Amino acid sequence: MSLDKLKRKATKKSGRRFEELIAWIQRSVHKNAIITANERIKDIDTGKPRQVDITIRLSDGPTEFLGIVEVRDRNRPIGVRYVEEISGKLRSVRADAAFIVSKSGFTETAIAKAKQLCIRVLTYEEAKTDDWSNWLECRTFGILQLKYDNPVVTPFEYGTNKLITPSSKTVEILKNELNAKIITDEQGKPILSLPDMVKLILNHFGKELKKDVPLDGAHVNKRLLFKGRFEPALWLETDRGIKVQIGNVGIELDLYNDWKEFPLKLMRYRTPDSNKSIAELATSDVEILGKKYRIEIIAPGAGKNIPAGTTVEIRTIKLDDNLE
Repeated sequence: MSLDKLKRKATKKSGRRFEELIAWIQRSVHKNAIITANERIKDIDTGKPRQVDITIRLSDGPTEFLGIVEVRDRNRPIGVRYVEEISGKLRSVRADAAFIVSKSGFTETAIAKAKQLCIRVLTYEEAKTDDWSNWLECRTFGILQLKYDNPVVTPFEYGTNKLITPSSKTVEILKNELNAKIITDEQGKPILSLPDMVKLILNHFGKELKKDVPLDGAHVNKRLLFKGRFEPALWLETDRGIKVQIGNVGIELDLYNDWKEFPLKLMRYRTPDSNKSIAELATSDVEILGKKYRIEIIAPGAGKNIPAGTTVEIRTIKLDDNLE
């Protein structure tokens, strides 16, 4: 048989195996999943399209999930360098999960690296027999945040404990812009707004604030008295035209619990010969106090429930403009 015929035969066999894999993934994942071969996705860094062998797109309520699958039909096991390359592609195309399917398996170091990078590695046999729906799920989770309304702040002068009456200029500034930095350092440099100082004091009380505040969102009026000295010292201009140091501060406000749900993307890593999970990886993009974060939760050995005593790793990444 000629060399050209051998090449054509190998290409045909590889193509058939590739098509069988796509068909199996389509049958085993969520019925609403969209499976696409040879899709080109824009790279967030270069702006140029990058080729992906197979994409898995899943939409479930508010959650949009993207998984990428790279297929290698080589005679040698895949090494660490290729796993790292796919990890870079995972980030560059903003995918939620990455899978590598290899005809010839993987080196031990590649498997170890893939686990660290949360990339699923499979042989062709595993990829065409395992249930992919066990790896990809969309759910939601909630964050309970303690919030407040209608704060009334009463500052007292440090040392004398006399009531501080803000200057008419300060009052006028607050009427026009509540978040204006009217609180200064000793040299008169603006450093804090009134809401900033309220948050600072609420953080001081910590878990004590949550007492008697129901979870159903009902408001509870509370009166607090901060006693102590701010570091660095805080100063406020008075009606006498001078700046005085702030000491104790009284606050009356309405506290309530606010529950907000966020999409959760769940990837489950299983051993090929059983239903036992190697790990769970859950990711979600959340907004807390006006700032956006990506939360990653890794639970080794977790299944539908996390076993007691499991060490769970939680990573929080502040999202920049490129990842929003």
